[in-house]
Amino acid sequence: MEIKIVNNGEKTRTCEVGECSAPVLSRGMCGKHYQRWKKYKDPLIDKPIKKKPKAGKYFVCKNCGETFYRCLSEIKKGSYKYCSKNCGYIGQTGKLKNIKPMKDKNWYVNRKGYLQTTVRRKRILKHRWVMEQHLGRKLEPSEKVHHLDGDKLNNDIDNLVIMSDYLHSKTHRQIMIEYGKALMLLKEHNIPFNFPEK
Repeated sequence: MEIKIVNNGEKTRTCEVGECSAPVLSRGMCGKHYQRWKKYKDPLIDKPIKKKPKAGKYFVCKNCGETFYRCLSEIKKGSYKYCSKNCGYIGQTGKLKNIKPMKDKNWYVNRKGYLQTTVRRKRILKHRWVMEQHLGRKLEPSEKVHHLDGDKLNNDIDNLVIMSDYLHSKTHRQIMIEYGKALMLLKEHNIPFNFPEK
């Protein structure tokens, strides 16, 4: 360990590990070497020692005949007869799993008033799904689908149009301004206005 004299006259200790000249943090080591010692019990280790892969075995699927690997914990659970869930379903029932098409899914109205469903724990909005089916591609997150008549439940393709995020928010802002002007005009002429019941 060396002692250095800094410009203002203070004495500082330097790291004891190798030829490192960094100031001491703890246990006679600099921050870098101290963290290595704390994590791996050796201040000279650069990278952690890789653990050996878990032991397991290869099996042949009883349904499709494909070879697959299972680790010991999965073998103990008994999941070594089939390579996948689909093969397991076919092997146990003797038929393909009947997956509902998107049209027959249970669509429900979410808090914002849009039709929505869940597929594999992922929420799907119907107006975006209808537009994706029409275009034959996935929509970008920046692409917004606007309802022309303002009815969020009318997901007919003729009622939907794609807009950028900026243009969509600008359109809604303009609609609200025009709506406010119309209400003010009705109020000036003492014409009663009742909101339509849904």
